Amino acid sequence: MANIASLDEATSVAIQTIESHLDTYGVRNASVTRPAANAILVQLPGLKTLVTEIGVLDFMQQLYDSGGKPV
Repeated sequence: MANIASLDEATSVAIQTIESHLDTYGVRNASVTRPAANAILVQLPGLKTLVTEIGVLDFMQQLYDSGGKPV
């Protein structure tokens, strides 16, 4: 996230990450959209009864040491 300049860009990266994870687990027909500036909507057809709570993503900036390694 060190190279991400804005909330829009961070949200786009988050959406891509979510889509990648869904693809990795073989989730079919998932829809990942941005209905508002501060929201990401993930719809998983057929999983209505399994998902019972709203999730929250916290975006935090990664800190790096003088050698460029995450701390």
